[in-house]
Amino acid sequence: MHIDKLAERLLHKLPGHSAHKMMAARTRKFEFLDENVKDAAVLIALFKENESWKIPLIKRVEDGKIHSGQIAFPGGKIEDGESVIDAAIREANEEIGIKFDNIEIIGTMSELVIPVSSYRVVPVIGKMEKKQKFKKNPEEVQDIFIIEIDELKRRSVIKSEERTFSGVKVKIPFYEIKEGKIWGATAMILSELMQILNED
Repeated sequence: MHIDKLAERLLHKLPGHSAHKMMAARTRKFEFLDENVKDAAVLIALFKENESWKIPLIKRVEDGKIHSGQIAFPGGKIEDGESVIDAAIREANEEIGIKFDNIEIIGTMSELVIPVSSYRVVPVIGKMEKKQKFKKNPEEVQDIFIIEIDELKRRSVIKSEERTFSGVKVKIPFYEIKEGKIWGATAMILSELMQILNED
């Protein structure tokens, strides 16, 4: 599917958890609907460069928190009175300096609850007319890097490894890129995006 058709596609039924499960551990539960979850939003900021669609990702600072050092989309908690879209753009502005007037919102994808941190995340997709100069917030972001959408289409980038959680060994799928491993919620969100983009 061409990026230009994405806005219309997002108005219809989305792959949701069927896509999320492609990049999730088999033990991952998707029925987690605790009323105490906090709402959050992330921004997938598409831009075209050299005839290739790309997105910025961040590596979170090593601060000892739950998602410490992980590769992620810019994003965070939705504040009182904010919409999902407002929160996604504000967080992207705070974390990597995306300018409000340089992003055109395309739509949203399926929400995903993250049990370990009790967040319910909605991915917001936006399009930038051109790549801008990103500026990281050193309190939250260790690094910013750019990945090509076409890179994620190659089957060779999808791998898995065993990790131990609460004494149980679990096979975890991830996208392997030169900057590191994309796993967890970020990988699940990318899985839905890629499934949509691969539709004819």
